Amino acid sequence: MADPDRGPDRGPDMAPELSAVVSAELLARFRAAEERLYPLAIFDVERYQRGTALCALLLEDLRATGSDLATVRERHPALLARLPAMAAQAGLSLHGLDAHTLVDAAAAARCRELEHERARSAHAARIATARESGQEWLVDQAAPAEVMAGFFRRVELHLATGTSLVSTMEAGTPGRPTRYTLAVVLASDLEDEVRPETFTSRDAWQQALERQRSRISGRP
Repeated sequence: MADPDRGPDRGPDMAPELSAVVSAELLARFRAAEERLYPLAIFDVERYQRGTALCALLLEDLRATGSDLATVRERHPALLARLPAMAAQAGLSLHGLDAHTLVDAAAAARCRELEHERARSAHAARIATARESGQEWLVDQAAPAEVMAGFFRRVELHLATGTSLVSTMEAGTPGRPTRYTLAVVLASDLEDEVRPETFTSRDAWQQALERQRSRISGRP
């Protein structure tokens, strides 16, 4: 049985990281385009609605023409050329909208979708590998940078039942004690809808974790 108190079994890298295909500079440009577009909702609703409608059309093109990040990068010139015709066909005006911003914002959305798909595929592959090797638990925990920032999050997935133990620790500050939480998330639950139990004692938190591990594993 895998020890849930060990570091996470990360398994093999199932797909290249997003930054290996699309440069950090290009990703920053895509995200900046979104940041320029969305504030229009506050002071120019009509232009915002046209912009998001056109971004949706561009996103559909990106979905239809490729399922990888390289396509997002390479499709950019063609989308710029196609955008006026796409807008005309949809009965939408480009007045007051920057074509590069629209294409980049759509690219940002598509990159985000593909990265989520990559992460889901990698996680499913890790689960399959863990089951084949006879592990009982699969563990993910915070990256070192998050721990150094004062926040720790650990997810322990019981492979046989699909139940997860989600535990967190948030470092205290003067006047506020360190906060520990534990949530039991069933396979049928949405994590955001599960109310965690809160602890102010590390020992009580760890004891609750061990009780839940034993209960889920069926140990006395």
